[in-house]
Amino acid sequence: MNKENIILIKNYIEKLITCFERVKEIEIKKKIQEKEILNHFKQNKEMALKFKKILDEEHLPYIKEQRPDIVKSWKYYQEFERMCEETIL
Repeated sequence: MNKENIILIKNYIEKLITCFERVKEIEIKKKIQEKEILNHFKQNKEMALKFKKILDEEHLPYIKEQRPDIVKSWKYYQEFERMCEETIL
């Protein structure tokens, strides 16, 4: 390889890295935060209760039974459950 090719490759890689960084920033901005989801459920209580029912019946029974310590460690899920309980009461 000659020196010119090495310089071209280096420049290409630098531009590629810059593009990757831009894409990463765009994707981070698109990410939905847990608080946003909880706020959505607070405003749509019926939807929250339907979602909780699905979780309780189809997705979480085993882990709640076998590893309740894991479920207790889920901060936002605990907040979600409290919110649903307040809605029911």
